[in-house]
Amino acid sequence: TSSIIMNQEELKVEHSKMEWHEGSVKGFAGKQLIEQPNGGLKLVKVQAHCSYPTHLHPDKDEYAYVLKGHVAFEIGDQVFNCTESDFCIFPAKTKHAIHNHTTEEVILMVGAIRK
Repeated sequence: TSSIIMNQEELKVEHSKMEWHEGSVKGFAGKQLIEQPNGGLKLVKVQAHCSYPTHLHPDKDEYAYVLKGHVAFEIGDQVFNCTESDFCIFPAKTKHAIHNHTTEEVILMVGAIRK
């Protein structure tokens, strides 16, 4: 069997000590918690009134868990208005987008699994 944990230091990720890294889309920043060849998991901070444009991934499913705030996930031709503890899945090859239409920041846990 294989394990994603490589050593004792990687058993607990101290995200509070990590810096937010600005992404290529204005208003979005992330903290990469784990990255593996088949996927990863990160915290994503979305500033007020910011949107991640519609896109798709040909080879991976993505998912998002809302930790803080109110966010709209556009998945295919549907829009899901979500709040804390809601979970959405963005299947591979399906167009999706993230919209924060509020005056407050949103914190998400976003992950991906390669097919």
